[in-house]
Amino acid sequence: MDIKITPLKNITDQHYQLLLEADPNKQLIERYVQRAFCFEARDESDLVGILVLLPTRPDTLEVVNIAVIAEFRNQGIGRQLLMFAEEYARSNHYISLEIGTGTTSLAQHYLY
Repeated sequence: MDIKITPLKNITDQHYQLLLEADPNKQLIERYVQRAFCFEARDESDLVGILVLLPTRPDTLEVVNIAVIAEFRNQGIGRQLLMFAEEYARSNHYISLEIGTGTTSLAQHYLY
């Protein structure tokens, strides 16, 4: 699948639905997206995933939200988003890239 990852300027309802799959607190999402770097993954014109990176300390970037639309899961899109996050952090001179999860799901732990 040929995925294109680009900066996200305007968060639509479709983006919010996807963000809410990874973080069910809309108020929290609204707070962190205001100060984060947001990216969307598309397969041609179809939204397939989203990534939100938040600077937490001067040299640290955190993956605060990453989600892939259900029908596109298990196709390597999450891995591509994480590899993009790593390259973005490196090219923007961050020393650490962190990721945390509030879930014990094996699928998320396997991806991370």
